[in-house]
Order: sequence, then structure tokens, then C-alpha cells
Amino acid sequence: MKNISQQSFEQAMDGIVSDTNAAFRDEAPQAYKDLTTVMTNQDSLVKIVHRLKPLINVKG
Repeated sequence: MKNISQQSFEQAMDGIVSDTNAAFRDEAPQAYKDLTTVMTNQDSLVKIVHRLKPLINVKG
């Protein structure tokens, strides 16, 4: 598992309205695989017809 420093997390979240409490580091952008790489690796299984970009994410 990749460790994400608090400083790296805060830099990645700069400009995004979010709590940068250390408890939320598992949601850091660095915690996710690159979508382009993932989709390229399975191009024989799927046909990409459109790519959506999230505009907002609300967690309660």
C-alpha cells in the first residue's frame, strides 16, 4: 500500500473544497489508479463510448 504524506495530500487537494484532515487521506487523488491506464489495459474487454467527469462529490 502506498503511503501518502499529509503535505502531499494537502497539495493535491489545493483548490478543492474539502477537509484535509488526516483521516480522509484514503480519498486522496494519489490513492486511485490512473483511469486511462486501467481502461487501456482492458481495451479487449470494453469499448469506451464516453468519459464522464465528476463535478461534485457529497459525503454525509
